[in-house]
Amino acid sequence: MRLLTKLVVAMAFLGGIFATGVAAATPASAHAELASSDPAQGAAVDALPGTVELTFTEVVGSPASVAITGPGDVSVADGDPEVVDRVLTQPVAADGAPAGEYAMSYRVTSADGHPISGTVTFTVGEPGTGAANDVSAAGGVGTGVVAGLVAALLAALGLVAFGLRRLVPRARV
Repeated sequence: MRLLTKLVVAMAFLGGIFATGVAAATPASAHAELASSDPAQGAAVDALPGTVELTFTEVVGSPASVAITGPGDVSVADGDPEVVDRVLTQPVAADGAPAGEYAMSYRVTSADGHPISGTVTFTVGEPGTGAANDVSAAGGVGTGVVAGLVAALLAALGLVAFGLRRLVPRARV
């Protein structure tokens, strides 16, 4: 067997093995994620609302917590959060809250028992009038998505290599 043929077969085989392993592991990494929030990430609102809502892709439960901080490390969360199905609602002490950037840091438990946490930022009043402390934006692409894309790319390369092997005529010796 020629070296090119061996290489093509090995690439196709390894690509298939890798794609199968990642595809089998991806459902295990599928946990609830934040679907939306009110106020939304990066939103500018005229006044601080009386409640904030976080909606997730799956049912979430307790323990659940929300910390809402604004300019000067002012905490405005008022009481305990309420979780109903996919929605977490947190009362807010909106009276007298200063204008500026706010951060909602949340932590909930998904239906499969895994903790989910993140931070949503929004601005009250004129943008740039103050900054929330210790803000890290939530989001990004999950490792399951990246692994799936890598597996698909490797599988496609393996198929292309296998197809080229079939299309390239063999030299007769």
